[in-house]
Amino acid sequence: MEKKLAKINFSEIIVYPDVRGYISNLRPYLCNGYCIDCELKGFLNEKTSISHGADSSDFKSVLNSNYKNNIAVMFLFRDPSPKNNDMGNFIKHPQNNNIEKYIPNNCYYWVLDGVNQPIKNIDKLLSYKDLYSPYLFYLQKKFNLNNIYVTNLTKCLCKKTEGKDNYNKVQKNCVNNFLIKELLIFNPEIIICMGKETCGNLCSYIYDEVNYPQLSKFKGKIMSIDHPSSINYGKTDKWEEKARNYVEKNDSKFKEIF
Repeated sequence: MEKKLAKINFSEIIVYPDVRGYISNLRPYLCNGYCIDCELKGFLNEKTSISHGADSSDFKSVLNSNYKNNIAVMFLFRDPSPKNNDMGNFIKHPQNNNIEKYIPNNCYYWVLDGVNQPIKNIDKLLSYKDLYSPYLFYLQKKFNLNNIYVTNLTKCLCKKTEGKDNYNKVQKNCVNNFLIKELLIFNPEIIICMGKETCGNLCSYIYDEVNYPQLSKFKGKIMSIDHPSSINYGKTDKWEEKARNYVEKNDSKFKEIF
C-alpha cells in the first residue's frame, strides 16, 4: 500500500528519481517534473504551488516511532498554502519552460524536519507555534496512530484570481487523477476533513454514485474539524489560548472515534 501511495505522490504528482521521494540527504532534492495537467487543460494559468501526500512511513523517516493503533485515518486538507521559503523552490517544468511551480523539495510537504522528538503534550506542541506538521506528529503520539495518510483535496493552489469556475475544474481534475486512487489504495476507516468546506466538497464526490461509482465502495466515517488556519500561525492575539482550546476541543472529538 505505501509503495502504491508513494508512486502516486513521487511519480505522478511530483516526479523524483526514487519512488519513495526524499531518499538522498542532498537538498534541494532533484525534481524531474510534476503534474501540469490542469495547465495543459487551461484551468491553471498563474504560477502556483503544488503538494503531495504523506503516509505514516514518511513521518517515520523523520521521527522513528512505534505506534500500535492501526486504524486507517486520512487527514484531508483542501489545497496547499502559498510558498514557504523553508520548504522548497520555484522550478520550471523540464518539458515545458513556460510553466513554473513551487516545489516542496527541501522536506516532505507535511513532514517538516524540525520535529526531532515525539510531541507528548499540548505544551510541547504549542512551542512550535504551528498547527500543521507538528499537530500531525502530536495526533499520532496522542492517539497511538500507526496508519495515517495526509493529503490535499486539490494538489495545486488555485488562486482566487483564476476564478471560481477554474477552481472547481482544478478540484475535479485532482479528484479524477489522484484522490480516487488515494482513497481506493489507502481505504480509510475515518476521513478527518480540515474545514467544513473540505468536508462538503469531499461528500459531493463520495456520494455521487452516478459520476463517481468507484467511491461508492467507501463505507468509513467522515468528520470535519476547524481548519488550523483559523488559529493563524501564532500571529493572532491570545494565540496560545486559542490554539490550546482548538487542540483540546479536537482531542475530545477524537477520543470517541480512535
